[in-house]
Amino acid sequence: MRVTMTLEDVSSIGIRSHTPVTSAVVPRLAEANKLNVVGKDWPRWRGPRGNGTWHGPTLPTTWPTEGLRQIWRQPVGGGYGGVAVAEGRVYLMDRQIEPHESERLLCFDAATGNRIWTHVYVTHYGDLPYGNGPRGTPTLHDGHVYSLGALGHLNCLDAKSGELRWSVDLVQEHNARVPLWGISASPVVFENLLIVHVGAEPNGCLLALQLDTGGGSLEQPT
Repeated sequence: MRVTMTLEDVSSIGIRSHTPVTSAVVPRLAEANKLNVVGKDWPRWRGPRGNGTWHGPTLPTTWPTEGLRQIWRQPVGGGYGGVAVAEGRVYLMDRQIEPHESERLLCFDAATGNRIWTHVYVTHYGDLPYGNGPRGTPTLHDGHVYSLGALGHLNCLDAKSGELRWSVDLVQEHNARVPLWGISASPVVFENLLIVHVGAEPNGCLLALQLDTGGGSLEQPT
């Protein structure tokens, strides 16, 4: 999987926004810095309200014939999750197989494409179907970013520095069950809880963990 940040040509279509799309990153920083760009944050799966809506400018019915202007381009590994954007930064998860198998949480500068930080941890997908990479979209909340990997690795990091605040192996610590297709749901913040849909033996479906520590759990039976 690759990720591209593209910017509509302000002079030709009259829109000031930035839109993350899937593709790949060769910087064109000189052009990017000339644009007055205003973006709407997309801090979690399905956007700021969790319903897939965006209160932004009206999009044109036709794009420029020459296409959208590529501002930067950055290669990343495999994955099926979405991209989260907040406060001028872009977050996503991927999988690497060299020099060892691992999942990563990546943070890029939205304007330049420069990588700001990377968090890496070892994973072993084995014969997991569709093993290209993680499935979940990172969730941003109150200066932290929460990520959930395909095998149940749940992490909380400082969104600016990438410093790990806490980490929970949901399989080892809460008997989460990895389904045939891997754990796929993105973390959801509710008040002071982080809710994950992972299943848990013997009768769990959802787990609610303390947002600030990752400790404790409340199971919602199936």
